[in-house]
Amino acid sequence: MSRSRGYGFGSGAVRASRPGWKSGDWICTRSGCNEHNFASRMECFRCNAPRDSGSAMTYENYLAA
Repeated sequence: MSRSRGYGFGSGAVRASRPGWKSGDWICTRSGCNEHNFASRMECFRCNAPRDSGSAMTYENYLAA
């Protein structure tokens, strides 16, 4: 089973608090990326896609889904 950088998004991982996650952190929504980014970043560190505040998935939203 492939996992993105060990965070397990999209792999059916248990939804629990992850070490290193802080309020406001977000997940890149660009297709094929899904990378965890710190709240202070305005673009994805992996693919350089701009943070879209309207559709960016935050960790809080991920837990609520």
